[in-house]
Amino acid sequence: METVKLVDICSPKQWKTIAAKELKEQGKYPVYGANGIIGYYDKYNHESETVLITCRGATCGNIHITKGKAYINGNAMALDCLKEDRCLKKYLYYFLKYYNMKSVISGSAQPQITIQNLQRIDIKLYTLELQNNIVNKLDKIQKIINTRKKQIEELNELINSQFVEMFGDLKQNNKGWKYVDTIGNVCLLNPKKSELSNYSNIEVSFVSMQAISEKGDIDTSNIKLLEDVKLGFTYFKENDILFAKITPCMENGKGAVAKGLRNNIGFGSTEFHVIRPKEKINSIWLYTLTTLQSFRKEAEMKMSGSAGQKRVPIKFFEDYKIGIPPIELQNQFADIVRQINKQKIKLQDNLEEMKQLQGSLMNKYF
Repeated sequence: METVKLVDICSPKQWKTIAAKELKEQGKYPVYGANGIIGYYDKYNHESETVLITCRGATCGNIHITKGKAYINGNAMALDCLKEDRCLKKYLYYFLKYYNMKSVISGSAQPQITIQNLQRIDIKLYTLELQNNIVNKLDKIQKIINTRKKQIEELNELINSQFVEMFGDLKQNNKGWKYVDTIGNVCLLNPKKSELSNYSNIEVSFVSMQAISEKGDIDTSNIKLLEDVKLGFTYFKENDILFAKITPCMENGKGAVAKGLRNNIGFGSTEFHVIRPKEKINSIWLYTLTTLQSFRKEAEMKMSGSAGQKRVPIKFFEDYKIGIPPIELQNQFADIVRQINKQKIKLQDNLEEMKQLQGSLMNKYF
């Protein structure tokens, strides 16, 4: 095994960026930008697979490997002219995925990676035979990881399709539900902290924006004292719905039903709206409504504020009118979701096992 400089085995380069208006949704050759394929173009600037590093913006340091015959935009650093008699492309891809790329990022307001930054990266090189063996092992694990992710995504899509099949378009009420009302009338929005006036200094769950996902997962393991969080943070309790109101979290679908809170009480980011269903409204049913793309698109159109700080106002929920199915049917849907979620948990557990195995192998070799 030898250690070499990254810049000694390849020639990092930023290519000309294609204007967004020139990109096509479909086309002959994929265009790679800061975070993977961003569109298509009628020309390519790379004949074969190429390892690239996102070199600007929020995803700075992300590693990708392109398909053959692709165009690499200027927001990514292409690792051109790789000496493949010394280093396999896929080996370099996995090595850099493991490498702490934060150590070569400069700038705070606008993170970036320059060619000068890349000169600090040392690469461990084994024989080509051993590199190939390492790649084969990691590829097999990655294939399982990709499969599990796809299966989880399919289950998420199943929940949404089941919702539409059972309830139709609630905004248009095309299934003719007799009870029609606004979310503001059937739910308590952003409940007051005065509800906690009789509580002493107990432990509660603290949920940051990072603690919820775009698929409804919520991490309630961060425990704090009530006195430490009751000022300056958003209050909620068990079974409340959390809705990320700020861009881009809202557009990305962040939200969850608050489950597993310490003492049934939670506090979290001020960028959450809290929706508490009243009688005859099921939390899981209503949360699923808020995840639908059509719902998020309407919320997006109602956002206000400056660029980068746009938020969904609470009035959006106050005025949003829907047809409301019988609670028995809502509960039936919630039971279906619970069964699907049991399958998701098994897949997620296996996914985490594969990620840990992949990480341990990378730690061993890299």
